Amino acid sequence: METKKHKQKKNHVVIVTSNAEDAKVKQFQIRPWLLWLVIITLCLVIGVGFGYILYEDQIWNAANQKIAVHQGTVKEMEQKLQTQQEAADDEAKRYEEEIDRLKEEMELLTSTVGLQKEEVEALKAERDELYNPVLLPLTGAATIEEISEGEPSCIFNASEGALVVATASGTVTEIIEEPEQGYKVTIDHSNGYVTIYRNISTPKVKQGEEVMQGITIFVMDSNSLKLGYQIMKDGIFVNPMEVIEIDG
Repeated sequence: METKKHKQKKNHVVIVTSNAEDAKVKQFQIRPWLLWLVIITLCLVIGVGFGYILYEDQIWNAANQKIAVHQGTVKEMEQKLQTQQEAADDEAKRYEEEIDRLKEEMELLTSTVGLQKEEVEALKAERDELYNPVLLPLTGAATIEEISEGEPSCIFNASEGALVVATASGTVTEIIEEPEQGYKVTIDHSNGYVTIYRNISTPKVKQGEEVMQGITIFVMDSNSLKLGYQIMKDGIFVNPMEVIEIDG
């Protein structure tokens, strides 16, 4: 029978010694593939070193260019952000100015509304005053006789030519002719007050007419120097002297 021959493995031997007399010799066995690996690695290192030495300027120039490009990009972004920030600050400033302007307008409007409200209230008070029967019902000098029994009233004795006037603004709701007292004129002032005027002269107003405070109702002549005057408040007769404002 034939015997198989085993392939003999080859190893490289590295001998390390020195020139000393008693130096010992050391041997290291290195497998071929490991030796080749070491040789290839050394070649690569040497090649990279020579390549770096030969192309050092190009390498650094390329690196510097990349750094410059990166720095330029960063600077451009910073400038863009700064521009956007400045625009945002300007916009915020405009908004603040607009808010301040609106506040001033609001304060002015509030002040104007307040003044207008005061004016409206004053005008309303003046208007309400016009509808309150506080004036004397005639012009010129006169004597007054109060009647408290029954329906309270006042009898005014005036001089010829005196004018009987509406003591407040309102609407003439009734004009009737009474047998003994002449004409009765009733004015409703739309606030609960009703005034009644009696005189034998012909009335100067008409039923349904809107009259202003102070308008002439009668003109007294020598035959009509007495005026009967009454006031009602919410349907109840009240003493006219408690309502009339007499100066002096």
